[in-house]
Amino acid sequence: MLGVLGVMEIPDVKLSKSAMNRIERLLKTTRVEKYTVHVERLRLITESWKKTEGQPTLIRMAKAFSHVLNNMTIFIEDGELIVGNGASKPMGLEFNPFFGPISIKELRELERDGFIEIMEKDMPEIERLARYWKDKNLQFRIGELLDERLWTFSRTGILLPPFDSREECIGGLLESGISSGVNRWIGVVDFETVLNNGLHKIIKEAEEELKKIRSIGSADIVDKAYFLEAVIIALRVGCSFC
Repeated sequence: MLGVLGVMEIPDVKLSKSAMNRIERLLKTTRVEKYTVHVERLRLITESWKKTEGQPTLIRMAKAFSHVLNNMTIFIEDGELIVGNGASKPMGLEFNPFFGPISIKELRELERDGFIEIMEKDMPEIERLARYWKDKNLQFRIGELLDERLWTFSRTGILLPPFDSREECIGGLLESGISSGVNRWIGVVDFETVLNNGLHKIIKEAEEELKKIRSIGSADIVDKAYFLEAVIIALRVGCSFC
């Protein structure tokens, strides 16, 4: 935890002066007045998405995730012993096009209010990619399914922020992680299996299970095959990324 002076306090652990100085320097880099918004991940996801048109959505998402990890900017800042970042720049934010639409108006409002900063040279590309993803995200699909009763309720803001339009619903998402998905799910990650067995064993199990699927006789079997293939793609790139 952080003490009142911003010094990290770890019970029963004594840190050297050099270690404390290093931690203090790293803490200072996380205290930014505004977050910078970058377009790299949006660009990479779009590149993959266009190449995989016609393929199952689950496979497309796995391939987009793989394309991002294989091509994203990697950097190590001074003093870091545990490294890794989900954005292309330190303390940056990246677009997640799967969750919701990218509103140029809202981006400008956030920038004007001092929450974010966008390089002006990136705006033409952001606007172009925002148009491409306008009808390819979760919020757009939710809006299509709303009947008049649900649409009226969704505008009240009782459970979620009020929907402004059927196409936008609650809007888009900026994030700093490297996940690739719609980010609307309830689940518990099985860290124990990953830590005890490793990703390579899980990949092997998925490959063996996929070999057992010899016939495509039902939608459930097809979905299972797509899921296993997506698992293999995502975990393989996860291994190479580590």
